[in-house]
Amino acid sequence: MRIFIFRCLAMLAALSGMMQVAFASEITVVSAVARASLTPTATSGAVYMSIVNSGSSDDKLLSITTALSPAAELHETTMDGDVMKMRAIEGPTLIAAGSTFEMKPGGFHIMLTGLKAPLKKGDSVVFELLFEKAGAITVDVPVGDVASDH
Repeated sequence: MRIFIFRCLAMLAALSGMMQVAFASEITVVSAVARASLTPTATSGAVYMSIVNSGSSDDKLLSITTALSPAAELHETTMDGDVMKMRAIEGPTLIAAGSTFEMKPGGFHIMLTGLKAPLKKGDSVVFELLFEKAGAITVDVPVGDVASDH
């Protein structure tokens, strides 16, 4: 009987590990690109990507980090009449089940401030996106043109 219980516990542990891996794979990042810095002294930059949640439950983006910048924040650009405004998005960002959260010019983007080095076309920048359920996902983002479209 003890062997049976031990085997059941071992199987449950293995299944819970598989479910975690399967769930993490339900969040994917596609079409990631950073804009190259306009000048060699630039201290800020923008990054665009799409986060796909192919799962059946919602998740939340909790934080974004990179070694290249002390601050990597989700921002939104909006138009108010003829005035373009940008604001930081506070708190976790919902990534709804079965949907894609798009970051593109003129909308949501990752704003980098305090860059330690300019973003140079052809380079890449490593980001860690932390999700409530999927955990940490590392993304290697290529640096494109100064004003490349997403």
